[in-house]
Amino acid sequence: MKKFILAVVAMMILSKGIVVSAQGEVPVTLPATEISVDQESGEFCFDIVTSESDAYAGMEFGVVCGPECEILSVEYDKEVSATGPTENEMTWFGFFDGEDSFTESMTITVTGTCQIGTDSELALKTVKKYTIGDAEYEEEEYLVDAKVNLVAGIPETQVEEESLPLAAVEEMGVSISWITILCILGAAGIAGVLIYISFGRKKARGEIYEK
Repeated sequence: MKKFILAVVAMMILSKGIVVSAQGEVPVTLPATEISVDQESGEFCFDIVTSESDAYAGMEFGVVCGPECEILSVEYDKEVSATGPTENEMTWFGFFDGEDSFTESMTITVTGTCQIGTDSELALKTVKKYTIGDAEYEEEEYLVDAKVNLVAGIPETQVEEESLPLAAVEEMGVSISWITILCILGAAGIAGVLIYISFGRKKARGEIYEK
């Protein structure tokens, strides 16, 4: 947070003017708003995706976490100078540069922990976008309130244990079906042989005659 503030102050000193504004269209999206929490480690992660836009110098994010969870680290899919996460009423983190060098979309992966066995939530409350420009420094603040539900998932070990009996039952069912079919065919074959033998004996004794 301190690095980010120092960078912003430097921008302000180098710039001729300061403009603070708020825009209607939020420059970020959350691809998923319901995230499963690993029930062994309590870990979760979700993405924030920035939109392609006119060149800007950095963004800062303010997230409110539920009492059962906290943000531990933030990673970016591009090489950037970053700060945070730090807590000051909200959990803050962001990325920046000394000039308006960001134009392409960027994926920010936020990782944290949540109490095992408990559903919780967090919310992206604020997004700040910083632009240096040629003549003035500009800060755009967006009030978002985009919630992410953190859901207690089923442990992988439990899923594996439950899936094994089902697979065994299905395999057993297939085996039983084939055994049943083979038994029916075998019984029909034996009955045919017995009928043939009986018919042959009656014919030999002259018991078969035309009516």
